[in-house]
Amino acid sequence: METSVNNKCKAFTSLEQSRKLAKLLPLESADGGWYGTTNQKAPNTNFWLGTKYSKNAVYPAWSLAALLSIIPNYKLSSEHNYHTCIAETSFGKETVTWFDNSIDACVAMIEKLHELNLL
Repeated sequence: METSVNNKCKAFTSLEQSRKLAKLLPLESADGGWYGTTNQKAPNTNFWLGTKYSKNAVYPAWSLAALLSIIPNYKLSSEHNYHTCIAETSFGKETVTWFDNSIDACVAMIEKLHELNLL
């Protein structure tokens, strides 16, 4: 779980999350993108987030709405500033809990559903 004050109001997946999800999800499901350079000789490569996705993006990025469109029969809730995502599958309910924001909870749910071959 990523934790920081800035994570509580995320609009899109982080660069790290985007790298993981790019291996799991169709790229056309993304609605944003991380742009920059992949020059391996530049250790401090700068990336910036664009809120539109194009094939020029180094990595796609997903908003909360895009993530929720992927999760089957979801329920997203928060209590005491922690977020939970529940997905109803043909095998029952899957739950991930205790995340600082909804995007982190949805990313964890997508990873879990992928591991269970339910996506």
